[in-house]
Amino acid sequence: MTVGKYPTLLVLTVHHFFIAFPFIILCFRAKQLIEQKRNEKEGSENQEVKKNEFDRRHTGQEFSKSKRDREERQSQDIVNQIKEDRAKERAHREAVRQQIARDRAEREDRRQNELQERQRAQAAAAAPSAAMAGGSERQGRSDCTSARLQFRLPDG
Repeated sequence: MTVGKYPTLLVLTVHHFFIAFPFIILCFRAKQLIEQKRNEKEGSENQEVKKNEFDRRHTGQEFSKSKRDREERQSQDIVNQIKEDRAKERAHREAVRQQIARDRAEREDRRQNELQERQRAQAAAAAPSAAMAGGSERQGRSDCTSARLQFRLPDG
């Protein structure tokens, strides 16, 4: 088939056009569908990436919050333990102070009792010796608790 001086040119006729046109339309439609599917896939992937990022951030925030809450509970427990220890220590100190006061009172009572016993014994011992000596001078010295002794030896 030659047309004029250009024998190798392909001449399209109306017949060829009607045969090729549906094929061209199908190819165009197929490209459109492929592009649409690609866009939908990219959109869904973007949404999935956003959702995963949101979930990751949310999980991190929850983890941080739980960690902060746990640390606050531990701090509060430590504060409560310190308060409890201080209260126990105060109670123990008070008990020791009361015991010391009781011990002092008992010691003072014993000292008073011993002093009264000594005074009675001295009074009882002074009464018979005062009757023997008969002098008031002896009675005045009866409340002395010590005596001084002097010895003279034969050699001087």
